[in-house]
Amino acid sequence: MANSGASHYFYYQDQKVELGPVLTDMLIIGFAEGTDKATKDKILSEYDFLGNILDETTSGSADVTVVSARGEITPGTMELKFNLLEQNPKILYATPFFSRTEDKLGRLGITNQFIVTLEEPVSKVLLEKLMKRTNTHLVEELGNNIYLLSADKNSAGNALDMANYFHESPGIKIGEPDFFQNLVLDQI
Repeated sequence: MANSGASHYFYYQDQKVELGPVLTDMLIIGFAEGTDKATKDKILSEYDFLGNILDETTSGSADVTVVSARGEITPGTMELKFNLLEQNPKILYATPFFSRTEDKLGRLGITNQFIVTLEEPVSKVLLEKLMKRTNTHLVEELGNNIYLLSADKNSAGNALDMANYFHESPGIKIGEPDFFQNLVLDQI
């Protein structure tokens, strides 16, 4: 994750879209496949800055466990906490929520997934080279030249970073993060 003072953005229709501020009241943790709730709770209890599980969702490779944060945490401190969490072998990634609006209503979370569309007539060979370079993985082919990829703690960056990297690479038409949104969490 970029430094807290850095601009957080993604590309939408070839335009940079700034994300709002990093929210520090909750975060997303991706656990290794097969990690049950009891094990998740045990792991979370080992970190004094983590609270309860607020939501659990699974989609493709995205195991999204939304966890509340405890104490006064700054965006910069939150990023250090992600690094600490990712040292646990059962945790594949830890990412923030961003505020979509000035009044902080609505939040966009970063999962481990992002979508890439290749330009015509670029072959899948380019995609495979970029995946190898960034240590990202193919989750699913969604359609003609459209792919769902994943990033984890062993990748060159989180899914937001990787979506931007792929988008900025020659031969790639679109690279977008697969944001996590939950209307219930927006009310918290």
